[in-house]
Amino acid sequence: MFGLKHILDPVSIDEFLADYAGRKAVHIHGPEDKFENLYSWAEVNNVLNGMRPSYEGVRLVHDTETLGQHEFRRLNHWLSRGATLVINHVQHIDPIAEQFAESLANDMNSSVNINGYVSFPSRQGFKCHYDTHDVFVVQTAGEKEWKVFEPTRTFPLDRDPADEKDKYARPTEGEYLSCILTPGDVLYIPRGHWHYAMSTESCIHLTVSYSNRSALDFLVWLLNEMRDRDEFLRQDLPLCRTRCLLGDRPDDPLEERLEQFRRHMHELIDRPDLAEKIIHWAQMENPLRQTFQLPELAELDRNPVARGAVFKVPANQKFITRHDPESGDIQLLARGRGVLLHHVPTELIELMLGAANGFSGDELMSACPDVSWDNTQKMLQSLFVNGLIVMHDRSA
Repeated sequence: MFGLKHILDPVSIDEFLADYAGRKAVHIHGPEDKFENLYSWAEVNNVLNGMRPSYEGVRLVHDTETLGQHEFRRLNHWLSRGATLVINHVQHIDPIAEQFAESLANDMNSSVNINGYVSFPSRQGFKCHYDTHDVFVVQTAGEKEWKVFEPTRTFPLDRDPADEKDKYARPTEGEYLSCILTPGDVLYIPRGHWHYAMSTESCIHLTVSYSNRSALDFLVWLLNEMRDRDEFLRQDLPLCRTRCLLGDRPDDPLEERLEQFRRHMHELIDRPDLAEKIIHWAQMENPLRQTFQLPELAELDRNPVARGAVFKVPANQKFITRHDPESGDIQLLARGRGVLLHHVPTELIELMLGAANGFSGDELMSACPDVSWDNTQKMLQSLFVNGLIVMHDRSA
């Protein structure tokens, strides 16, 4: 539900990746009911009417400045003067938005955040700006006009200095895309592309943001991976023998070490298992939000799972399975979590991961009668405690 294919339709995923992703903005017109029940005025009012006075998940922004929480007493005053109501991390408070975020995170191999923005006619809530992450703007109510400009800082990063944007002039004209979003529409904006919006009527949109990993992220990860196991990278550079710093002679020791470094880094990057390790890294850096099930989770010591209990793999859960032929152990890696399983046959793992409608302990025992129930029960409880499977029916 609400995965990348649904968001982009009628644009294909291949067309989006080839022509737009990271390159240029695109307005995708969709039917009015495309995001039906996703986030409407009812959800906005529920948040406002149910929030604590000190709740920081909702804020009022006026001329890019966040107003104090006490200003919610004058909500009408500020909204009529162009303030925007921002609801942060909608996926943490709305179950449909959570499905939306998890489906897209699964497709994009990236963490996803959703913020809600409530605006009113003829008011510009935010100045022209660019983001350091890509966004899908999803219109759920009303209309809003958008203008998108070419980047002046290519591929900005979250780690850029806070004053980085001040070095680049905000464009005021010459947009390459101007559009009006109506319910069901999507606007994709790559990071670094300047943009602003103006409400043409009372409206709600969701900003669905995700951050791809750059080559710099890869280098940081690779060096962190090698820190404890690579003696060469931990060695000192021969700067203490660098006479060229004093202008005496060419720096032969440093040049020699740099040539060794070039060869060493080539060997690291040329490893045949590097792509697999990058995928593993992306998986572990993009965790699913764990689902807690009470009272079952707290009662496992007193009430271990029964053979008839039915489990399911959470929606949008991705797995990597690694089998050690020497020990017979299987490492089951999911998004953000991992479990080491001892003496578990691979066919049992395949049965669990392939059971679209769930599986029970009885079904696992029937498929693998040589495995004891004690081992199967321990495996199920370990996967359940770590959130890799969820309980669908305890006593079926």
